[in-house]
Amino acid sequence: MGGSVDVVTDVEISNSPKGSAIPNELAVAPGPVFPKPTFSLGLTQEEPKKGETSSVVITEESRGKVVNEDCTGVEVPDPPGPFLPCRKSKRQKVVPKALVGDYRCEKTFLSRAWEAHVASKTSDDSIGLAAKFSQLIDMLKSHFAFTVNGVRISSKDMTVMLENSSHLPPKVVDLLIHHTRALYNSDTEKFAKNQSVFLDTKFVSQFSKTYVRFSKVVNKDSFMFPASLLESFNAACTNLDPSRYYFPFNLDKSHWVGGCVDATSCHLVVLDCNTSIRTDRMMCNELQPFAVMFPYLLRKAGKHISMKDMKALAFDRPRTVPQNHNQFQSAVTTVLLIQAHAFGGLEVCKLIHPNVVEGEVERVAVNIVERYHGII
Repeated sequence: MGGSVDVVTDVEISNSPKGSAIPNELAVAPGPVFPKPTFSLGLTQEEPKKGETSSVVITEESRGKVVNEDCTGVEVPDPPGPFLPCRKSKRQKVVPKALVGDYRCEKTFLSRAWEAHVASKTSDDSIGLAAKFSQLIDMLKSHFAFTVNGVRISSKDMTVMLENSSHLPPKVVDLLIHHTRALYNSDTEKFAKNQSVFLDTKFVSQFSKTYVRFSKVVNKDSFMFPASLLESFNAACTNLDPSRYYFPFNLDKSHWVGGCVDATSCHLVVLDCNTSIRTDRMMCNELQPFAVMFPYLLRKAGKHISMKDMKALAFDRPRTVPQNHNQFQSAVTTVLLIQAHAFGGLEVCKLIHPNVVEGEVERVAVNIVERYHGII
């Protein structure tokens, strides 16, 4: 009457009493209606260029499958009727499922989402962090050292991590793993339902050496694990019944990947930031000791595993993990992927894009020095 037209949705039609008539001018044309993207969040949905194809990546985390569905050439009709006034969203400011795979996100949006999941627990605001990092650079010009988990870390080791000009030594990777463990365990109440264990390179080395003897034993149930290996494993398990076990794995002393043994789904998930180095079959062979022997270690240590027969763990190498071909960054990227997966699963791993790695390394360096050496 006053110039406005009410839009009757399909739900309202289906719920209307039998016999009630719907005016023809208010009926909604059949067919899917897709809302326009929210550009205010820093997202863009550009027209694909010639020769390019667009795809939607859907990850079924429960099964570890990745499905690619080509959506090129699909025309989206305009919604019927006028648009309603824009209202402020009350949703949490985090990245929803598969968002990064579907849209081209700006760097600032990725950074805000990553901070909302993990980084906000560990540092001050960006201005304060920049000031502290500048002071840390001055500190690194003079020699100092501190001890973490029985390992001496010098200012030179911190410089190597920040310079990004060489491969990180195992003790620096262990420093990052130990720091990740401390962050995760500092909020045990929040993650009580999904407790994670973080194993270091020393454990991985000892575990791999043990597999040589394990593979020669016919009756695997009778195999006796070294007491030192069990002691190291139990020391890392701060919870009596963890569900995920993370570890860094080095390939030919030049590339690092992150492994996750999921004792609930009986999967071995590989977080690889450069899948061009190894094929799936080659990677499966590299990590065979963990796929075959780790279930027996869990049973021997009295930990839970959702399998009655000791079969090898199913291999899973998600393709949604962002790729970073800078091999000097593979170690820190791997630890960031492990941290992201422990805090929020594969969805948060999508945020570890190469353009945020350098900034996160600076943040981690400041937090480590403040935690183990003193306030900057």
